[in-house]
Amino acid sequence: MSNAQPSGTQFDVTYHSEWQDGYGAQGWKLNVAMDDPKVIACTAYTGNKTPTSVLVHDILDHLVSGFWLSGFANEARATAMHGIRNGIEVRSSYEWMADEILSTKLLKVQITDFLPASITDGIPTPTTPDKTIALLLENNDPADIRSHLVEGFFRVGLSGIPIALSNWQNQRLDFNRMHSIGVCLQALLVEAQDIIVNWAVETAKGQILVGNEVCEFAVGTDDPSKQERIVKYVA
Repeated sequence: MSNAQPSGTQFDVTYHSEWQDGYGAQGWKLNVAMDDPKVIACTAYTGNKTPTSVLVHDILDHLVSGFWLSGFANEARATAMHGIRNGIEVRSSYEWMADEILSTKLLKVQITDFLPASITDGIPTPTTPDKTIALLLENNDPADIRSHLVEGFFRVGLSGIPIALSNWQNQRLDFNRMHSIGVCLQALLVEAQDIIVNWAVETAKGQILVGNEVCEFAVGTDDPSKQERIVKYVA
């Protein structure tokens, strides 16, 4: 077996047992998202719908695919990628996004790109996002707005597929292996979480390497005795 350093795309992460982010979240956060308050730290927990965690979603469906970690358009496209990668339905995710918009009192992002011109033509421009949603709900059935938003998320989400294909190719990552790579990353996260628990530390640093054949997770603290490098082969 070759001793050459595996190739791939690297992501730096930081672990806190409790992040001072207003949520008290525990887990890993991507270093590139440290200044984005909408990106919450997460553990290896997967839930019942998908076999991989939020961090795997953030790495593969967002960053590798070329979509930032916040914003409705980015999330719509990354959600489409998540559905393709794990073979799961995404309508419920888009419905959740629509419900979030309709229940938000102070919307900060315009949503007109997700809606047909037939219902947005009467909205004066420029106007603030919260004023836009208020006018839409005043002049339309909320159920219709919700339905149109979901359709818009599907449209925008699917438009991201060629972008993602190009980004995977540019990083020399095999788009056809995205599911297997995701499962491999998930196994790394589970093992890294066990290491953190055994160390009983409040903070740690990590480097995640995403490759076609091998994925790695180097995790450690300032204590030289607490350094581990986990290697998993992509099935």
